[in-house]
Amino acid sequence: MLFALAAFAWVVWLGGLSVGWDTLNHHVYLGWMAVEGGRLNQDVFAAGSMSCQYPYAYGPLYWLQAHGATGVQAALVLALPAVGAAPAVWLIAWSLFPRRGGTAGLVRFAWAALAFLSPLWWSLLDSTSNDIASSLPMIWAFALVLWRGACDLEARECYPGGAAVLQGSGPWMAAAGAMVALALAVKISQAFAALGVLVVAVATAPRWSTIGLRVLAFGAGGVAAALLVWWPWAKQTWESCGSPIYPMLADQLRPWVGHLP
Repeated sequence: MLFALAAFAWVVWLGGLSVGWDTLNHHVYLGWMAVEGGRLNQDVFAAGSMSCQYPYAYGPLYWLQAHGATGVQAALVLALPAVGAAPAVWLIAWSLFPRRGGTAGLVRFAWAALAFLSPLWWSLLDSTSNDIASSLPMIWAFALVLWRGACDLEARECYPGGAAVLQGSGPWMAAAGAMVALALAVKISQAFAALGVLVVAVATAPRWSTIGLRVLAFGAGGVAAALLVWWPWAKQTWESCGSPIYPMLADQLRPWVGHLP
């Protein structure tokens, strides 16, 4: 009771609580654009420089709020990325310990459980939606690359028949590249993690001769996914804001669009 009274007095002393501009920017305006359609040609920096940010990761929470979803329903939606990450975390654990048997399974289960007991994931909930949304494809990119590398080194542990079943790592590298491109489209600061995925892809190559093919497949998958998922929005951003990755390189790329937004 005393704590509640102190908290109430603190709010009154502050003059009340309000929704911060950053919250409105990330979870209302951008979510509105994601659901209702882009407004870059109608609004002039309605949410500051962040108006040109990739908006689609903010759409689900805005849609829930606009349709009167309860807190429980919103929490279930927030939990979906964690559920989607569970198989990837297990795959990473398997890749680091590719052995059969009950003991190996218990070790992998313990690793996966520890990963989800970490407070790191929950710390993302007080950030923006794109932090969570971009981490899901990135962790899958790591999982695919590590799994493929483990299968190249321990083919017999992957499937009965081992090397006879798994032929070529190109499709898996392309899928990992696509996941990386999706993560970068949502949040460009994932670039450091993207470099990590590429390093793992090169380091786990079974032979020197396969490194070039792995990098080529990785890049091809990334470019294809970027053209499909990112470029339609990036083109609008370039024309309206002056750069497809605004505000970065705006001064250099703005003249290319033929007008000065």
